[in-house]
Amino acid sequence: MLLGLALIAGPLLVAVVDAAFQIRSLSQTSQDLVTKGVRSARLSQDLFAEITLLNGTIQRYQVLGDPKLLDAYRSRDQRLAATRTQLADVLTEEPTRKSLEDFKIVHNEISRAVDVTPPGSPALTRS
Repeated sequence: MLLGLALIAGPLLVAVVDAAFQIRSLSQTSQDLVTKGVRSARLSQDLFAEITLLNGTIQRYQVLGDPKLLDAYRSRDQRLAATRTQLADVLTEEPTRKSLEDFKIVHNEISRAVDVTPPGSPALTRS
């Protein structure tokens, strides 16, 4: 009778232990996903804030022509590039990586245009 009980309880015990390990694994995976999501959200917010600051800085530079504003633009532009790189490290889904790569291309084009466009030029203003 004890042998029969052991034959029934043994697989159940193995199943309970396996379920405990699966729950622990699921918990860790969930925690990693939440951490990644929070980091992605923060980096995305930083990206948009830096874009807004860059836009304001370049508009002031276009009006005033102060070289210090161009230096501030370049510094913020480097921070934007660093944030973009950090975001690329976090993102794993192909559509979002593609969008970030498209943004990188546009960002680099704008940075080059700012470097060669003199202040007061209408080339960088919105129409």
